[in-house]
Amino acid sequence: MRTVESGAPASRAGLRAGDIIVKYNGEALSPSNPKRQLWQLIMETKVGTQVPLVVVRDGNWSTVSVAIGKRPPEPRRKR
Repeated sequence: MRTVESGAPASRAGLRAGDIIVKYNGEALSPSNPKRQLWQLIMETKVGTQVPLVVVRDGNWSTVSVAIGKRPPEPRRKR
């Protein structure tokens, strides 16, 4: 992960910038496009569901549980 927003579900689960998510709910992420696959899996998961993530941080593997949250609306751009 490049960034983790304060107060976001990832932050509440203890994820940090630099963490590498390798599995989502038991499914290995594709090395060719993990970000796109992760977003697709998240979008298919019901809000409030607890999902285990396998994360690599500083060469160590661990599992964290994340509650899927509702994505806040994008701010409107001024024209």
